[in-house]
Amino acid sequence: MNEFVEQKIDLRDILGIVSLGIFAAAGLQGFIAFSGLHKLFPAYIETVQGRMFSYPFVYKVMLYGIASPAIEEILFRWGLFLVPIKKLKLNVFLAGFISSVLFGLSHGNMVQFCYAFLFGLLLSFEAYGHKNIAAPILSHGAANVFTVSMYEIGVEFDPVWALALIPAILIFLIRNLAQRKLSSQSQ
Repeated sequence: MNEFVEQKIDLRDILGIVSLGIFAAAGLQGFIAFSGLHKLFPAYIETVQGRMFSYPFVYKVMLYGIASPAIEEILFRWGLFLVPIKKLKLNVFLAGFISSVLFGLSHGNMVQFCYAFLFGLLLSFEAYGHKNIAAPILSHGAANVFTVSMYEIGVEFDPVWALALIPAILIFLIRNLAQRKLSSQSQ
């Protein structure tokens, strides 16, 4: 794990990481609304959302904003993505795909599978780009707190939210290109 903790994260990185998580969450929620998956699997709204959002807000923030992201990222991004790349010399894209499929499956239903699979891909490359497990934990936590907060205040995600994927992708690309440029200059 030491190889993946070497890169320090500064305040500017944290702002980018948190922004990426928020825009990705908004965009993926919009994508799910656009896809109509929640209509094909109505039990998701009745069972999963009812159970997930029935706790007091402060508990939801602790559970979905801190505990779940830390546990899931250590398992899926470190254990099933970064370690296999380093120890098994697994291809980055294959490791990202495998860890994201397993991350999606761990969410237990088709609606969350699609969301978690796509978000898992983004988080995998966030971990790989930063060589630091803290980056996907922060991004994941920001995404979850954003989503919980929106549901808390009664915001319903409709397809137009999918447009938030555009700045998420741009943030991701710009930050990774800048990191590559800095890395090549330091070598």
